Amino acid sequence: LLRSVPDPYQDVEALYQIPGLPPDLTRIPPGCSFTPRCPHAMDRCREEPALVTVGPTHTSACWLNIQEKNHV
Repeated sequence: LLRSVPDPYQDVEALYQIPGLPPDLTRIPPGCSFTPRCPHAMDRCREEPALVTVGPTHTSACWLNIQEKNHV
């Protein structure tokens, strides 16, 4: 919890932002909500992907990760 307190003496880097605007939360599009803003979006992204394990403590619901995992 103490690590969450900002340090005023440490340089702060800007957070990466995805270009564009987030979707209207009252009308979330089907499939991936990042599709309109993702440079890797495919037609298939409008379908709901399954969760795929991408690390010991991480999962992803992205067709791009599913496609890459199937090619390995």
